[in-house]
Amino acid sequence: MTNNDLSLAFENCVIASAWKTPDSQILDTPEIYKLTNKAAPYEFMNGIYRTRLNSENADKEIDTHFQFYRDNKISFRWYAFPHSQPADLVRRIEELHPKGVTEMQCLYARTDDPAFAIPNGVAVEELSSGNLEDYIEANIAGWNPSGEQAERIRREIRTDFEKGDMGYRAFLARCDGTPASTGLMRIVPNAGYFYGGSTRPEFRRKGAYRGLVAYRLRLLCAQEIPMAFVLAIKATSAPICRKLGFNLACECRSYDFSF
Repeated sequence: MTNNDLSLAFENCVIASAWKTPDSQILDTPEIYKLTNKAAPYEFMNGIYRTRLNSENADKEIDTHFQFYRDNKISFRWYAFPHSQPADLVRRIEELHPKGVTEMQCLYARTDDPAFAIPNGVAVEELSSGNLEDYIEANIAGWNPSGEQAERIRREIRTDFEKGDMGYRAFLARCDGTPASTGLMRIVPNAGYFYGGSTRPEFRRKGAYRGLVAYRLRLLCAQEIPMAFVLAIKATSAPICRKLGFNLACECRSYDFSF
């Protein structure tokens, strides 16, 4: 695959993995992919994932979508990939004064790469009723949210699991039997998308996350799915993933707006 092919594949992967609900409103055209969840207050549940606009009408289109979110007081996220159009999309978004920007690297790995192996002392298991509470506690300890946020996360994980239709697969890694790290995976066309990694501080750099990656790659390889994708924050998780063996496809940015 060329770099442009990989860039497009990542855009499609992020779109396929976007957090949709039965009440989501979706605008899906060759020019725009826009997701709106009016009941959800989080940027990651609302946003523009595809932007390929003709430069002649870009200002009008960008302003229309921005005003929609602002008028409805919906926080949202706007992605800019290397192939996004117009070519100066980043400048145009930044002129809207986002509250934050995240620089990310689009990373990929072959699922049959023998370099990925589960370290000794690490065991990985898929989420089940038997390990649900261990999974929740490891997840929360890794993210270290506030008390109110922790309760929300705990409640949402239990609700998703009890519904039996999570839309993603969740995994728990143990270090010498102790719950240490959690991670998620969605199956998208011809690839697995890894996200949501969380490791308890005392188990970082001890192989827990490496084990999660290797285990998920094995599952994908067994299903003859050739690629795994990670959209990683450039300054933090990207160096970890690249050290594990992921390759760089391209870089992108996401811009958060809050009203």
